[in-house]
Amino acid sequence: MRWGWLVVVLGLGLPVWAQSNVANLIQAAMEAANRRDWAEAARLYEQALLQEPNNAALYNNLAVIRRRQGDLPAAITAYRQALRLDPSLTEAYVNLGIALLLTQQWPQAAAVLEQAEIRGYRDPVLFFYQGLAQERLERWAEAQRLYQLYTQSRPQAFAFYRLAIAAWQNGQGGLALEAFRNAARLDPSQTLFRSETGLALAKLGEAQEALEVLQGLSESWPQATDFVVLARLAAQEQQWDLATQAIQQALARSSNPPLLLVSDQAVIQVRSQGDPQMAVALLERAARGIPPVPVGVRRDYAILLTNLAAVYVQGNDFEQARQTGEQAMGWDPDFAPAYNITAVALLGLEQPQAAKEVLETGIGKDDSSWQMHRNLGIAHALLGDRQAANQAWQAAFDRAPTLEIQRALNEELVRLQQLQLPSPPAQPTDVKD
Repeated sequence: MRWGWLVVVLGLGLPVWAQSNVANLIQAAMEAANRRDWAEAARLYEQALLQEPNNAALYNNLAVIRRRQGDLPAAITAYRQALRLDPSLTEAYVNLGIALLLTQQWPQAAAVLEQAEIRGYRDPVLFFYQGLAQERLERWAEAQRLYQLYTQSRPQAFAFYRLAIAAWQNGQGGLALEAFRNAARLDPSQTLFRSETGLALAKLGEAQEALEVLQGLSESWPQATDFVVLARLAAQEQQWDLATQAIQQALARSSNPPLLLVSDQAVIQVRSQGDPQMAVALLERAARGIPPVPVGVRRDYAILLTNLAAVYVQGNDFEQARQTGEQAMGWDPDFAPAYNITAVALLGLEQPQAAKEVLETGIGKDDSSWQMHRNLGIAHALLGDRQAANQAWQAAFDRAPTLEIQRALNEELVRLQQLQLPSPPAQPTDVKD
């Protein structure tokens, strides 16, 4: 969407000789503007204003040329002078509003554009510029309303994109998603629209469609984050070749890969290739780069260390897993998966009491984790407290996200009743922020 500039057609009220002279100057100015000779066009409009200093339309046209020259302060001054001379000149309100948007004077732009509407300006483009002003003021509901009005009459890709942003911020995820889809449909060559559509689908839980959309990202698209999301979605769908390709594309776009990217790479390596040694090497190398002083990314470090501990568990190195899990808890005491993997390591070390205490703390951080409740049930069972174990398994069952997990928990509970205690899980956890 390009900024529009409105040139007013002049109605001259001068004596014939003066009218002819001013008309000639205007004609010459317009011809200079057509040649993109902005300096000459400005000079000619200023000459015309010397003969007709109270002509609002001339000031509007001069302001348009000043804007073309990149002199926004001079353009704003000329637009304001046009409106002082003729407050009914609606085109000047719109032009002034656009200039104020370009100079990031959001409240003033909103007020001026509202005046254009009040004064009767009827071109739908006004809704778009008003939407921009309201968006910059974070008045998301009003921005959404204005963009909707604009797209109803002019269904343009960029306008749908702005509508999607406003709707998302306004908590209207469904409308935002539909607007993103419209933007991508209207301009399939614009990778930004495809990217935003895919990310919105992923956030709304539409994993399969998000996967399909993000697979169409251009090879030249520079955003590593989008390929990380694609890799996670592919891993979720157990499409390991695609997950591996996506994580490689993400790494290729980052000269210094962030910890979470390395962590994702390691998890995909374990699950796709069954190569825990490679995952350990990746995660240990990243962990060695952690500075001794926190630098504002505690959660990233906690996730990486938690995944490293999970790989140690898979290799039955429970002591190393315990130490690494405790490091993760130290980096981010509110990150519940770190407590879970530390407890799993303690169970592997045959320390159920310590595991129980760690799990109770972790559940206090996040009561929604079925894995922690299940592992707490194991700890209680190993301590001989069958009633507490049953309660923990029931809590795990209530929080299980799928029927398959619920069936597995039921089978474990039956074995518990028969005193056949399950082993702690040894699968690395694909944890995310």
